[in-house]
Amino acid sequence: MDLRGSDLLVQEMNNQPNQSAEIGRLTPEGIRLGSGSRVSGTVLRLEQGSVLETGRTLDVALLNPNVMFQISKTLENNVEIIEYTREGSFYLNPVEGNPDQLQLTAANGDRIMGENGPIEISAGFESISINGNGTI
Repeated sequence: MDLRGSDLLVQEMNNQPNQSAEIGRLTPEGIRLGSGSRVSGTVLRLEQGSVLETGRTLDVALLNPNVMFQISKTLENNVEIIEYTREGSFYLNPVEGNPDQLQLTAANGDRIMGENGPIEISAGFESISINGNGTI
Protein backbone atom coordinates (compact mmCIF):
# COMPACT_ATOMS: atom_id res chain seq x y z
CA MET A 1 0.00 0.00 0.00
CA ASP A 2 1.29 3.43 -0.87
CA LEU A 3 0.49 6.46 1.23
CA ARG A 4 0.06 9.78 -0.47
CA GLY A 5 0.60 12.91 1.53
CA SER A 6 -0.16 16.56 1.22
CA ASP A 7 1.17 19.58 3.01
CA LEU A 8 -1.05 21.03 5.65
CA LEU A 9 -1.03 24.58 6.88
CA VAL A 10 -3.58 25.61 9.47
CA GLN A 11 -4.23 29.08 10.67
CA GLU A 12 -6.83 29.82 13.31
CA MET A 13 -7.71 33.37 14.23
CA ASN A 14 -9.99 32.69 17.23
CA ASN A 15 -9.06 33.68 20.74
CA GLN A 16 -8.86 31.01 23.40
CA PRO A 17 -12.21 31.12 25.23
CA ASN A 18 -10.70 29.58 28.37
CA GLN A 19 -8.37 32.12 29.95
CA SER A 20 -6.72 29.47 32.19
CA ALA A 21 -5.45 27.73 29.05
CA GLU A 22 -3.65 30.93 28.03
CA ILE A 23 -1.02 30.49 30.77
CA GLY A 24 2.33 29.67 29.15
CA ARG A 25 1.07 30.41 25.64
CA LEU A 26 3.88 31.00 23.13
CA THR A 27 1.90 32.36 20.16
CA PRO A 28 0.46 35.88 19.96
CA GLU A 29 -3.06 36.23 21.32
CA GLY A 30 -5.70 35.47 18.73
CA ILE A 31 -3.43 33.64 16.29
CA ARG A 32 -2.69 29.93 16.19
CA LEU A 33 -0.46 28.67 13.43
CA GLY A 34 0.40 25.09 12.63
CA SER A 35 2.05 23.27 9.79
CA GLY A 36 2.81 19.68 8.92
CA SER A 37 1.52 16.97 6.66
CA ARG A 38 -1.39 14.54 6.51
CA VAL A 39 -2.34 11.43 4.58
CA SER A 40 -4.51 12.49 1.68
CA GLY A 41 -5.11 9.03 0.26
CA THR A 42 -3.89 5.47 -0.12
CA VAL A 43 -3.31 3.29 -3.16
CA LEU A 44 -3.58 -0.50 -2.94
CA ARG A 45 -0.81 -2.13 -4.99
CA LEU A 46 -1.20 -5.77 -5.97
CA GLU A 47 1.84 -6.15 -8.22
CA GLN A 48 4.08 -9.18 -7.79
CA GLY A 49 6.92 -8.50 -5.41
CA SER A 50 10.29 -10.25 -5.31
CA VAL A 51 10.06 -14.03 -4.94
CA LEU A 52 12.69 -15.56 -2.67
CA GLU A 53 13.29 -19.31 -2.37
CA THR A 54 13.33 -20.02 1.37
CA GLY A 55 13.37 -23.82 1.42
CA ARG A 56 10.42 -23.86 3.85
CA THR A 57 7.55 -26.08 2.74
CA LEU A 58 5.00 -23.64 4.20
CA ASP A 59 6.33 -20.54 2.43
CA VAL A 60 4.30 -19.88 -0.71
CA ALA A 61 4.17 -17.08 -3.27
CA LEU A 62 1.20 -15.86 -5.29
CA LEU A 63 2.34 -15.47 -8.88
CA ASN A 64 -0.96 -14.28 -10.38
CA PRO A 65 -2.05 -10.67 -9.92
CA ASN A 66 -5.18 -9.83 -7.91
CA VAL A 67 -5.07 -13.12 -5.97
CA MET A 68 -4.95 -13.10 -2.18
CA PHE A 69 -5.00 -15.41 0.84
CA GLN A 70 -8.03 -15.14 3.10
CA ILE A 71 -7.35 -14.98 6.83
CA SER A 72 -9.61 -14.96 9.87
CA LYS A 73 -8.65 -12.47 12.54
CA THR A 74 -10.15 -12.34 16.05
CA LEU A 75 -10.47 -8.83 17.47
CA GLU A 76 -10.19 -7.94 21.17
CA ASN A 77 -13.97 -8.18 21.63
CA ASN A 78 -13.94 -11.77 20.20
CA VAL A 79 -15.46 -10.61 16.91
CA GLU A 80 -14.01 -12.45 13.92
CA ILE A 81 -13.32 -10.59 10.71
CA ILE A 82 -11.97 -11.71 7.34
CA GLU A 83 -8.93 -9.96 5.90
CA TYR A 84 -6.85 -10.57 2.79
CA THR A 85 -3.09 -10.71 2.31
CA ARG A 86 -0.48 -11.68 -0.27
CA GLU A 87 2.07 -12.55 2.44
CA GLY A 88 2.65 -16.32 2.28
CA SER A 89 4.82 -17.32 5.25
CA PHE A 90 2.61 -19.92 6.94
CA TYR A 91 2.99 -21.92 10.14
CA LEU A 92 1.25 -24.84 11.86
CA ASN A 93 -0.14 -24.12 15.32
CA PRO A 94 -2.25 -26.29 17.65
CA VAL A 95 -6.02 -25.82 17.46
CA GLU A 96 -7.17 -24.46 20.81
CA GLY A 97 -8.94 -27.20 22.75
CA ASN A 98 -8.01 -29.93 20.24
CA PRO A 99 -4.39 -31.15 20.54
CA ASP A 100 -4.93 -33.69 17.72
CA GLN A 101 -5.40 -30.92 15.12
CA LEU A 102 -3.08 -28.24 13.77
CA GLN A 103 -4.20 -25.13 11.94
CA LEU A 104 -2.43 -23.26 9.18
CA THR A 105 -1.72 -19.72 10.37
CA ALA A 106 0.02 -16.54 9.32
CA ALA A 107 3.13 -15.48 11.23
CA ASN A 108 0.98 -13.47 13.67
CA GLY A 109 -1.30 -16.47 14.43
CA ASP A 110 -4.28 -15.45 12.26
CA ARG A 111 -5.94 -18.51 10.72
CA ILE A 112 -5.62 -19.16 6.99
CA MET A 113 -9.02 -19.87 5.49
CA GLY A 114 -9.83 -22.53 2.90
CA GLU A 115 -12.98 -23.19 0.91
CA ASN A 116 -14.74 -24.66 3.96
CA GLY A 117 -13.32 -22.61 6.82
CA PRO A 118 -9.97 -22.61 8.65
CA ILE A 119 -7.39 -25.03 7.23
CA GLU A 120 -6.76 -27.77 9.80
CA ILE A 121 -4.48 -30.82 9.57
CA SER A 122 -4.25 -33.91 11.78
CA ALA A 123 -1.33 -33.57 14.20
CA GLY A 124 0.10 -36.99 13.25
CA PHE A 125 0.89 -36.12 9.62
CA GLU A 126 4.14 -37.42 8.12
CA SER A 127 4.72 -34.75 5.47
CA ILE A 128 3.04 -31.71 4.02
CA SER A 129 3.18 -29.98 0.66
CA ILE A 130 1.29 -27.22 -1.11
CA ASN A 131 0.92 -27.62 -4.88
CA GLY A 132 0.58 -24.93 -7.53
CA ASN A 133 -3.22 -24.64 -7.27
CA GLY A 134 -3.12 -24.34 -3.46
CA THR A 135 -4.09 -27.89 -2.54
CA ILE A 136 -2.48 -29.02 0.72
